[in-house]
Amino acid sequence: MKQLLKGEAAKAIRANLDRPDWKESLHAFFSEDVRATLEFVQASMDAKS
Repeated sequence: MKQLLKGEAAKAIRANLDRPDWKESLHAFFSEDVRATLEFVQASMDAKS
């Protein structure tokens, strides 16, 4: 059962990676607003540690 579920998950991941549109969403991380927000969140998390 476990191998069957792993196989199906791996197949779905491979199929999604073969689609070229997933790379387009990565462009959001290079936006100045998004980058500033992520840096703020990271700094907040580092301060709590």
